[in-house]
Amino acid sequence: MLPVKLVLDTNIIVSAHLNPDGFERSVLIVALTDPARLFISPEILAEYQEVLRRGKLKIVPAHINESLQLIKTKAMLVKPTLKLTVTSDPDDNMFLSL
Repeated sequence: MLPVKLVLDTNIIVSAHLNPDGFERSVLIVALTDPARLFISPEILAEYQEVLRRGKLKIVPAHINESLQLIKTKAMLVKPTLKLTVTSDPDDNMFLSL
């Protein structure tokens, strides 16, 4: 079976933490399970960390640390060589560049 290659927007990661019974949590679990493969860049990982740690989200810090460690362990870290600027939201370009 060929691996499914995935890039997850930060909204999916946040929603997976806020609603453990939601579709987004299932997507994150699939992304971290063989044969799927989650791809991240240093820039995306930094955004995941920054957004998950926002106090207004009230996510337990230990859960954030555990989740980020799992993502770092399971995901493929890639440094994109091409920087796209094609979306109206500049923050979305890093996902497309990956």
